[in-house]
Amino acid sequence: MTGDRSVARLKDRTKVRSARVGGGALALIGILSCAHGEPTVVPLPRGIDPASVELALGKSQQFTATGASEYTHWRVDDAGDGIVSSSGFYEAPFAYAGAPRTLTLHAEPGGRTASITLLAGAPDPRDCCGSGQDALPAFTDAVGFDEAPVVLSRVEPQYPELAREARVTGTIQMRVLICKNGLIYDIKVVPGRTVPMLEAAAISSVEKWRFKPARANGLPVAAWTVVDVKFELP
Repeated sequence: MTGDRSVARLKDRTKVRSARVGGGALALIGILSCAHGEPTVVPLPRGIDPASVELALGKSQQFTATGASEYTHWRVDDAGDGIVSSSGFYEAPFAYAGAPRTLTLHAEPGGRTASITLLAGAPDPRDCCGSGQDALPAFTDAVGFDEAPVVLSRVEPQYPELAREARVTGTIQMRVLICKNGLIYDIKVVPGRTVPMLEAAAISSVEKWRFKPARANGLPVAAWTVVDVKFELP
């Protein structure tokens, strides 16, 4: 009987919420959650605040799902579009060849979106630096780390069609400057460790990689690392 009463109360709440939709049609207004014991309808986001922003490369913005709860999931469309936390805190990429460009931020479930326009121009290096860093390190700088940068996720390169047809293979080695938040600030191809026909594809793929930043004295800092991208054919 207790379960029946709980379901009845849930149905009552659902009817009240559905009545606000109007037009006699049922609409998806929430998700069913049992996270706190008794089934409850958790409202979906009504929108995203702000709905539209312009950001310089490397800058950040806090977004809020209006009328929603802790069940909101945030995402961007592409791995190179920056990162967004579970709380809606968005950090724009530093290395972004497509700027200016407008991308889409999603709050789900509910299908709500906001637009982010990334502006052209060089990023502020101070946004990349970590604690105790007055300037970005040069690749030759001797910097002591508790932990070096670590690759968290890779995006495989798309093999250039001309290179595939010509059976061109090889390895591209790059020096990559990783910011305190794990985003890439700069990519430099190592001289003598490249294949011209494959270089652009290698850089494009690494721009979408995710890194765990280096740490010094327990805090995240900007640091260089070396990565290899291999192109092989069967």
